[in-house]
Amino acid sequence: MHKPLALAVAVLAVCGVARADERLDAVLREVQELKARVTALEQVNGVLKQQIEVDRLIVRKELIVSDTGLPWEKGCEAQQIPRGVYARSLWDGPGGLWVRSRLIKGEVDDPFDDRFHSVERSGALRLAPGHISWCVWLDGAWRQMAVLQGEGLDPSELPLAEWNGGTHPGRIRFQTYRPDHDEPLTDALIGQG
Repeated sequence: MHKPLALAVAVLAVCGVARADERLDAVLREVQELKARVTALEQVNGVLKQQIEVDRLIVRKELIVSDTGLPWEKGCEAQQIPRGVYARSLWDGPGGLWVRSRLIKGEVDDPFDDRFHSVERSGALRLAPGHISWCVWLDGAWRQMAVLQGEGLDPSELPLAEWNGGTHPGRIRFQTYRPDHDEPLTDALIGQG
């Protein structure tokens, strides 16, 4: 081999080694930076497991507040007794809110105010917009024992055409169940007239 050619090969070899070293150093720097980012993310994740602050929380399917992570108390899955708080949307069945123990509400400088709103998809008027029931688990289902229901007057008492923002007539119905009867007995009705 000619000396100039050998020298050129040696220079290229040294340059190639130098470039390989530079590339290896660059890869090592990237790996160190990646490790630092992963460590930072793990620290943030640890904090988020303890507490999260958001301006808006959107839950599309289920919200479970439970020390076990399960929605229902063990052994009470069929009865749907929640372990803590369980809320679900209408994504594949009935939606609602289940609360274990007591539902405690409090207001400061404002009266207690619970409202039950109900509307028919068709736009038709719903005369019985909601109720509160006390139930017992019998024969594989919850059975009502007593009911407190808000309802509108029957159209025979006040025609629907006369209902407006000033009349919106209603009453409260108290119901219990008699022994050996499937239908409730109306014990009391509170309303005008």
